[in-house]
Amino acid sequence: MSHYSYLSLPPSATATEIQCAYETLSEHYHPHAQSHADGEQRETILRLYQGIQEAWAVLRDPTSKKIYDQELVKQEKLKWIKWELKEHDWREYEARCRFLWELEERKGMCWT
Repeated sequence: MSHYSYLSLPPSATATEIQCAYETLSEHYHPHAQSHADGEQRETILRLYQGIQEAWAVLRDPTSKKIYDQELVKQEKLKWIKWELKEHDWREYEARCRFLWELEERKGMCWT
């Protein structure tokens, strides 16, 4: 699940929207607020709460949000490339793509 999914937001969300979603969901899924839950339901709520906290840690900072967004774009591109190359050796192609990305990032050129 992506950090945006934990906050029920699109990647285009503003800092204000991210903060509002975090505060609302964090309060709702806080373990003390969900003390009536038991067993498996409590574990699910705890996982959601931890995901919300991790999402907030990354998305509240504009620099880390930008890096995270770039990684999401790369993952999406890899997913489409993988879909198009079903009959080819995917691991070799993925290694080549990652190598090219690293080279371009060093030169200051990104695919994003």
